[in-house]
This record gives sequence, C-alpha cells and structure tokens, in this order.
Amino acid sequence: MTQRAAAETLYAQLCAENHLTLPKHYFAPLFKTADWLATQISGSENQRKTLGVAGAQGSGKSTFSNLLGALLSECFDIDTCVLSLDDFYLTAQERTELARISPMLQTRGVPGTHDLALALDAVAQFKAGKVMKVPEFSKAHDDRLGMHDIPTADKTLLILEGWCLGAKPQPLDTLEPALNYVEQQLDGDGVWRHYVNQQLEAYQPLFNTDFSLFLKVPDFAAVKRWRWQQEQGLPDGPARMTEAQVERFILYYQRITEQLLANRPTEVDICLALDAAHDVTLAKFPAS
Repeated sequence: MTQRAAAETLYAQLCAENHLTLPKHYFAPLFKTADWLATQISGSENQRKTLGVAGAQGSGKSTFSNLLGALLSECFDIDTCVLSLDDFYLTAQERTELARISPMLQTRGVPGTHDLALALDAVAQFKAGKVMKVPEFSKAHDDRLGMHDIPTADKTLLILEGWCLGAKPQPLDTLEPALNYVEQQLDGDGVWRHYVNQQLEAYQPLFNTDFSLFLKVPDFAAVKRWRWQQEQGLPDGPARMTEAQVERFILYYQRITEQLLANRPTEVDICLALDAAHDVTLAKFPAS
C-alpha cells in the first residue's frame, strides 16, 4: 500500500469514528500538508518542530489539526501532539479579577484571557523533550478542571492551533471608532480594545512557530454561520448559546479576525481558503 493510500484509509477511518462529514476536496490539501511537513522535518538537523494553525471560529482548525497530527504520526513516522490555545484560558476566578480592568475581560477568548506563561512553558517543555503541563479547560463549565501531563520525549512535532495565532498589535489610531455594537455598548471608552491590543505584543513569542498554516474563511459573516452550526451540535444545557448569543459572542473576535483575513494569507507557509460549503477552493503551498 502506498503512503497516500494508507493515509486515505486512515482518514476514512477517523472520519467514521468521529462522525465527520467533510467536503470532497478536504483530503488532498490535508495529505499535501502532511507530506510537505514531513519533508521539511526530515531534512532538518533539529527535528523537534512547531506548527501554528490559525483560523476563525468555525473554520475547522481543531478538526484539521487533529487529522493532520494523526496522518503524520501513523503514515509519515512524525510523532505529533496537538495543543489548542483554548487549553490555556485563565480560570473563571482569574478572569473575574481581570474584569476590574474591563468587564468584557470576563469573557474568554481574546488575547489577555489566556495563561500565557503556562502556554509558553508548555512549548518550552516540548522543545526540551520534557513533560508538558497542560490545563484541562471545560467550555461547558467555563473554567479549568485540572491539569494533565503530556510526555514529549518521543514527539517530533507540536501543532498549536488557535484562532488568533499570528495576529499582531494594530496601530493605535485604528482602534477607533468602535467596530460593532458590542464595542460601542460595552467598550465606549476603548479600554478593552487597547488592553487586548497591548497584550498581543506579549503573545508574539508563542506565535513564533517553525511552520505556519492559515484556514481562511470566506468572510466574517461565515464565522457567524459556522459558529452557530457548531453550537447546534452541542448537548442541550445552560452552557449552550442561542443564535443571538453566538452572534454577540463572535463580535468580541471581529477586530482581530478581520485583521488576520487581510494579512495572514501572505505571511504563512500554507494558506487554505474555504468556500461557503467549507470546501478548499484555493491552496497556497511553498514552492517545491
């Protein structure tokens, strides 16, 4: 069996096991990404590498990252582990204290609401081949439930996925006026906007990965549609948002999301553009 055939078999198995219904063109860029990364890593003296995967809410970055990690581990002999920036949210209590700066910081998501020191330490432990200490964050509880260890001595690649990976601080004059009604109603003085923008500077070392990939959504309107689709797939309960709540929630992300859509495609190694059906319509790969 060829490497591609083995990867296709594994891909079909993983889709079935995880009840994934993915577009028809999804496998080809996934396999090409795995193949390119394997070539880059195998040809490097230091084979312990990091890949940053960015994409707006609902873009499928977690699905892509986990499938990519599985293909690399099982078909390319590149042992891989996957972390999410979401793993490192501050606890509910820590965000309550942070909300003294702005009540908007109680809502997890934007730069400044993560335990950046813990995330940087996890990456450093990976690079040293040591055990990573990673939080167990429950979005249903909106809080951290504990910690767990991930041994990395046998790992070659760390995939770090997160919606804002690669975002840079914006010029201060672009923070005015308010971008949407959430900023207008809850951040009329701009304190939240300026704090988040300032925090992005501290995130740059975390975003400085060896390789980078961007899942480019069609536009910000797609973020609402896809994030609402994700919400409908969650179990009923107090943590599940209504459509109006989802729309309001994603507006916290709009400013940085639109910045990434404008700039990130030309900055990354690989850019996969998604159409309205979540299928890949354009793929940018480095020249062979």
